[in-house]
Amino acid sequence: MNIDDLKPFTLGYDPRLLVSVTFVAVSIAILLMQIFPQFRLLLKYGKTAQQKQVTPDTPLAKFVEKVSTLQVPKSWFAHYYVFYSILQWSQGAYIWSQNPTVSKYTVIWALLTLQATRRMIESYTLTKWSSKSKMHYTHYMAGLLEGGEPIEWSWKYHLLITIFILFSVDQFKNHQHLASLVKYSVPTFNFFKIVACAHYFDEVIIYLVVIFVSFVQKPYTIPDWNFIGTWIFVITNLSVSAHGTRLYYKEKFDKYDVKYAIIPYIL
Repeated sequence: MNIDDLKPFTLGYDPRLLVSVTFVAVSIAILLMQIFPQFRLLLKYGKTAQQKQVTPDTPLAKFVEKVSTLQVPKSWFAHYYVFYSILQWSQGAYIWSQNPTVSKYTVIWALLTLQATRRMIESYTLTKWSSKSKMHYTHYMAGLLEGGEPIEWSWKYHLLITIFILFSVDQFKNHQHLASLVKYSVPTFNFFKIVACAHYFDEVIIYLVVIFVSFVQKPYTIPDWNFIGTWIFVITNLSVSAHGTRLYYKEKFDKYDVKYAIIPYIL
């Protein structure tokens, strides 16, 4: 079975576009839950779940409040990185068994595999999961979501790989800092002085680099556009979480004066 065999089931469109459609649809759903107060409880987890939440006294709001009690341990989010790593390494084993030429997708695979593997190791050796910290099951499910022409090496590849490595190292250091803090205290390391969630900012840049790598060299294919859909989901999901985190810090700590949630001087 090839891609064309599946087109009758997707109204004639390339079924690989479903990846972008899914990520964009989930991103829109997250934004709608943030916009409408009666759904915001579904976005709360960890420390932000401790904030006082005033919801409208309506049947819908009461239903959402009951649904929001369906929670799993926040530590389960590590399963996402296990799944992500297995997927990346399995894909790599298949790719290399075909004796492929080195293409831009080989570079992207290497970068994403590095990210997945590092985050999986951090989740089990660095992150301090509280036994009391919970997240709604929709956060858990959302987490489980996240060949070509021969490569023509240029300065653009070297620059982008360097940026990827720098922000990966920075994210690791930020996670180290967070792990060293008393639970739910204010982080002050490096970019945390400017944004509430510097580690999320790193993530946004890391996946943005992947997009740039995918468009360094023609031809552009549907997987290239899918990376944009993935990045839209990443920045939407993390921005909403970062906004909640910043509000939590401002509510709990009187002297907290960080103005931005995730992107310095912008958001």
